[in-house]
Parts: sequence; C-alpha cells; structure tokens
Amino acid sequence: MSVVVVGYENRLGSHVLQDTGVGGRSARATLAPMDVPTFETVVSFLRVRDLAATHDFYGRDLGLRLEREEPTCLVFAVGGGYLGFVPDEPHDADGRVPDTTASSRDDVMATLVTQFVDDWYARVRRLGIETEGAPRYDPGLAAYGFVARDPDGYRIDFRRFDAPLR
Repeated sequence: MSVVVVGYENRLGSHVLQDTGVGGRSARATLAPMDVPTFETVVSFLRVRDLAATHDFYGRDLGLRLEREEPTCLVFAVGGGYLGFVPDEPHDADGRVPDTTASSRDDVMATLVTQFVDDWYARVRRLGIETEGAPRYDPGLAAYGFVARDPDGYRIDFRRFDAPLR
C-alpha cells in the first residue's frame, strides 16, 4: 500500500496537500496562508437620488471629511474606511431607475461607531434630521445608539459598543 502526497499553492497563497490516499481516493488539507494579499481600506458605495443633498448631509451636517468629489461620485472618510455615493442610474431601455423606495433602503445600514452617541443625537435632532427614536442600549449587541435617516432614506446607525471592534 502506497500513499502519495502532492503539494501545490492555491490562488490565495495557501499550501494545499493532496493525498492520493489508499486505493486512489483523494483527501485534502489546507495549511496556513502564506503571503495572502491584504487590503488597505474599505469603501462602501450607496446609490442616491441627489448628490448635492448627500454632500450637505454627510459633509455639512455630520462633518465628515470629503476625500473625493467627482461629477458622479462622492467619497467621505469615516474612521479607517470610507462611504462612497453614486447617483441612481437607469437600468432599462425606458430609462427607468431601479427600485430605491424606503423599503429597499431599509436593507442597508451604515454604522458610524462613536463614543459620543448622545452628542450626535442632540446634533441630529437640532438639525431636524429624522430618527427612529432616542438612543437606547441593546443588550443583544452590547451597544448603545440610535438610527437616523439620510436624505435618501438610508439608515445611519450611531453606535457605541461596550467592547472595541478591533
């Protein structure tokens, strides 16, 4: 009885051992990744109806730093990542825009992690921005926060976690 082990590197840089096993059957085991490429940051893009209103909300009202402004794109810095915005675009021959009603926007939420939830709540209320209620503690998330709505109806979650995310 002989066992043959063949090693190769997969596209993620992990070494994979393939054991031809007994009777020609194959078994695989993956070792730790080697030289896996890393990411520098993340940009989450959302489609919006009005880039100017989005610019005012995130830049003026929330005070986020605008990193990039193009005719069809805005990118704001948020902590170690970015929020990007592009206009809704027609998707069919009749020029109809995809469904971006409040119900479809409910499926998307951006969480802005901050130690100053109450200060943000006071600012958002003072600016007349719609919220889903006052800040509250959620024991299931071990976090305190509230949710506001941006001009396109996206849910913006202002949240303080009991334990750091890192």
